[in-house]
Amino acid sequence: MPTLLLSSPTCTSAQPDPLHRRWQVEVEGKKQVVEGKPDTDLRDTEQIPLLAEGGIEGFFQREVLPYVRDAWIDESGTKIGFDISFTRCSAEPEPLHRLAEIRGGIEALEQETSGLLQQVLVDVSSGP
Repeated sequence: MPTLLLSSPTCTSAQPDPLHRRWQVEVEGKKQVVEGKPDTDLRDTEQIPLLAEGGIEGFFQREVLPYVRDAWIDESGTKIGFDISFTRCSAEPEPLHRLAEIRGGIEALEQETSGLLQQVLVDVSSGP
């Protein structure tokens, strides 16, 4: 049981559910369900794929709990929806250049720059 989250527990009549910060503990010989108090310094959010296998809880068990054993889901902050990338939806990609066009561009640059290296070396060797 995570001590940090249960520093100020409140007793509830709900069923124990560690994914939603409710743990069953024994208090004075009686089993009770306590609800953990959130620690805002440890709060984090996740963006979960809409069609994640097992939904939010499946994603949580696969991707969060192996790394943070005492993490839990705050249902009051859960929002279900999706982001629409307008760039991805509206941008039209430029068509790729053909290999012949690329080769022609490279050859034109080579012709344009041929002799430049020799000219630079001559200028450097003659000095000011």
